Amino acid sequence: MSSAHKRVRDASFFQASQDFQIAELAAEEAAALSYVSTAPVKGVATREHDPNAPFFTRLKELVVLGYYTSEIGCKQEQIYSPMHGSYEGELLYSDFNRRFSS
Repeated sequence: MSSAHKRVRDASFFQASQDFQIAELAAEEAAALSYVSTAPVKGVATREHDPNAPFFTRLKELVVLGYYTSEIGCKQEQIYSPMHGSYEGELLYSDFNRRFSS
């Protein structure tokens, strides 16, 4: 390792050059993309917290979760619909014939 590279590694990430910052983030992204989780699946597309997951993977998950659960992410980015469909309060029983119950 060159002395110039060592000096940059010892410095704060924010004090490092933009090229170094990009290279470090690209390396973290590559590690995150190549990681395969072994955490058990709890439900549809949900996994338990994987303590072995790379930091960058968890950081990205938390950023996306934080954004889409914020007011801007929920109401402006996505289409906010507290009740899907329309409400029709006066339906005639004869329009549906039989009803099933469980």
